[in-house]
Amino acid sequence: MRITIEAIALATLLWMLTVTAQVFWGVHALPTVIAVHFNQAGQADGWGSPRTLLVLPVIAVGLYVLMAAVAA
Repeated sequence: MRITIEAIALATLLWMLTVTAQVFWGVHALPTVIAVHFNQAGQADGWGSPRTLLVLPVIAVGLYVLMAAVAA
């Protein structure tokens, strides 16, 4: 069971690295303003820079480290 959990954790880490790479190398292809928040009806009500996408990988890695520490 431990090996299965470690395999899932490794796959998740590789997926996060892939998403992070796409954010770093794909930001230039986005428009200068993107929707960063949506209301309950699904309509965009907050706008920002594509650079705000860089926050998501930081949060994901932080959660990964936290869960890895708790599981150890």
